[in-house]
Amino acid sequence: MFINGGNYHQYCSDETFYGLNLAKYSGGAFRMNGTDVVCASYNWSAGAIDVLSGSFTANDLVDNAITGAFYNNTGGTINLTNSGSGLYVDLNGEIHNFGGVYNITGSVSYWPYTNDAVIEMTDGIIDFKTCGIYVSSTASYDLDYNVTGGVIRTSAYFSANRTGFNPTAGTIELYGTSDSYINQSNGSTFYDVNVNNQQMTMPVVS
Repeated sequence: MFINGGNYHQYCSDETFYGLNLAKYSGGAFRMNGTDVVCASYNWSAGAIDVLSGSFTANDLVDNAITGAFYNNTGGTINLTNSGSGLYVDLNGEIHNFGGVYNITGSVSYWPYTNDAVIEMTDGIIDFKTCGIYVSSTASYDLDYNVTGGVIRTSAYFSANRTGFNPTAGTIELYGTSDSYINQSNGSTFYDVNVNNQQMTMPVVS
């Protein structure tokens, strides 16, 4: 299924797709408003996913990363899983959260990896359910972040290797039963940390 309309938002009723290709080159978003959309595979070319309420579920990310832009609001849920090669859920696009819930499943998430990345969060939850988060120190790509609330959760680790990664609010939560750790490079700080893990390695500052 191709979503490729003009410079306007396109809405969808409850629907299940096999493959969904978002190709809104002219602008606008593919928007859920009280509906649930599921696709077996999601391929991004242009445009944004915007969940006002309801949910959007992608059971495989064809781009092998989080690409394009995702907007999530109170009452919304976005489920992103990479079940293909490498299972990577690197942030090569934009995550915006204004009170919704993100459930992200994969093997590892680099911020950024092979493209500029944006994370904006005022409230809600971003839950990396099966992997850790590595804030990359690479200077080749920009990481534009504005975290003023909400919770970023990981069942593995949070490694901040980028000088100047300093959220002004919000909580980093580590949870689960497997080994977990926090690592920070000089010039990187967290606003608040919640440890809900049975096997936690003490923070390391390098």
